[in-house]
Amino acid sequence: MVRGLVGLGAGGHGAVVVATAQAVRLDVVGVYDDDEGLLGTAIFGVPVLGAIAKASDVRDVAAVVAIGDNATRAAVVRRVRVEMVPIVHPAASVPEDL
Repeated sequence: MVRGLVGLGAGGHGAVVVATAQAVRLDVVGVYDDDEGLLGTAIFGVPVLGAIAKASDVRDVAAVVAIGDNATRAAVVRRVRVEMVPIVHPAASVPEDL
């Protein structure tokens, strides 16, 4: 059973992902990022817990990759062993004629 959500990436995209997860009332328990300078900081009250690789050690969580760079995002998905889930902001929309 998944008990919470973690974000993988604590940059600007990570902040948007945390805000989106909170908007849909998901329990975001932490964020992981390889920038050691971010350890101990928080994004919208969610702590940055350590390097992205450490997310593989956490049990009973799902993850959202919050990295904007395509190549880096793909590399993270390949190396981190955690269930990945999508999230969509409740105000998101797509035009009908698209």
